[in-house]
Amino acid sequence: MRAGLHETWLQLGLQPSAARTRWSYGKGVARAGVTYDQKLAGRIRKLLPRARENRMFGGIGLMERGHLVAGVSRDDLIVRVPAGETSRWLKEPGARPMMMKRPMKGWVKVSATALSDDAVLKAWINRSRALVESLPSK
Repeated sequence: MRAGLHETWLQLGLQPSAARTRWSYGKGVARAGVTYDQKLAGRIRKLLPRARENRMFGGIGLMERGHLVAGVSRDDLIVRVPAGETSRWLKEPGARPMMMKRPMKGWVKVSATALSDDAVLKAWINRSRALVESLPSK
């Protein structure tokens, strides 16, 4: 980052939040854009200490054995569920379909507000990890 550029952003009233930020240049003005909930990501990292972290979905993905176990996109947790059971897991509090032009079977987004209890987060992560462990390594 160029010296003084950060100070210019701050003079414009752009304050980085607690979440990880990235700076973009639209129409000649620097803007901070939040990419994902850093607190939620930290909680997930503690549950998946051996996971490899990749940037994806505008946030992060935590991989084990070459498969995505969990991810954070904005304020949402992304997890894998058995494709045939997606509708069952969508009935859980805070769960909604993962969308990529259309709902993706086998993937669920869970809002951070539904994950305030560590036991609930751990249950989602453990379900996703169990599915990943049943898959062949990549």
